[in-house]
Amino acid sequence: MASAASNALVISLMAAPLGLAIATPGSRESRTVAAMYGEVFLVGNGLIELLKGVTNRARPFVYNTDPDIPDEERLQVKARRAFPSGHTSNAFAAAVFVNSVYAKLHPGSSATTWVWAGSLTLAATTGYMRYQGGKHYPTDIIAGAILGSLVGWGVPKLHEEPGVDLTITPSGGGTAIGLMLRH
Repeated sequence: MASAASNALVISLMAAPLGLAIATPGSRESRTVAAMYGEVFLVGNGLIELLKGVTNRARPFVYNTDPDIPDEERLQVKARRAFPSGHTSNAFAAAVFVNSVYAKLHPGSSATTWVWAGSLTLAATTGYMRYQGGKHYPTDIIAGAILGSLVGWGVPKLHEEPGVDLTITPSGGGTAIGLMLRH
């Protein structure tokens, strides 16, 4: 049940940035917000998958002796992709992105504090539910929260700087894959 609840929370949070884009339909800001959120999603999930592939950390339920967890589930590839928590990372990326962009679009708004409090509470609850559902260790959740927060803050911050040209390119060959950032 906790795992299903965390799925619902992360989907809700990931939809929130689109609400910012929809709030100003047809405007330049609307397109910019949507494009930046696309960047947040792609960069964040690229880093998540890269780290999961490198660390190959088993999820807590792999070691659980609960007979309700079938061996097939314990032996799946995704059972060894715990670090960092992708749900938590996506939840914090969306929450911090929404707050960063909202503060820029509505400077001095009295709602800013409530937007921060509400979205970060939902993001933290997502992480807690991943722990309760036996999907992650606390360190997976903390790492996901940090990664997501950095991406959710960093992408809009890079767009603030005049003249900043950042290119993100997938790279790989042989036995390695990754992202190349050029500034």
